[in-house]
Amino acid sequence: MAEVEHEIILYDGVCGLCNRFVKRVVDHDPAGHFQFASLQGPLAGSILISMGKDPSQLKSIYLVKNYGGENMTLLTKAAAAVYIFGKLDGPIHYLKYLSIIPLPILNLGYDLIAANRYRVFGKHDVCPMPNPAHLGRFLDH
Repeated sequence: MAEVEHEIILYDGVCGLCNRFVKRVVDHDPAGHFQFASLQGPLAGSILISMGKDPSQLKSIYLVKNYGGENMTLLTKAAAAVYIFGKLDGPIHYLKYLSIIPLPILNLGYDLIAANRYRVFGKHDVCPMPNPAHLGRFLDH
């Protein structure tokens, strides 16, 4: 029997840019492929520790592929974002073609944005509550 793949996006729950990104993913993922967990929550912390990452480092989005399965893997930064774009519906799907740019260059751009995200896009005091219609996709609410 084939293993069911669960994919979870781990995001900075207080980051204005990250919350906008998550909203876009929800809007362009009508099938509900992705689930979400805030990096500030216990689920993200336990996943990251199990994958050898420091959960206190909030400068990356993470994609957990095959959560809970034998082949659980973790994508970070631009690799995670490009993968996510490729799974979405609508024009945002075409951002997957950023993958033609070498990953080290994409990650330089990613790091530049991540370093300035609070200043440019704002920071919430607490992780905003998702739309009640999508609450089930948020694993730590």
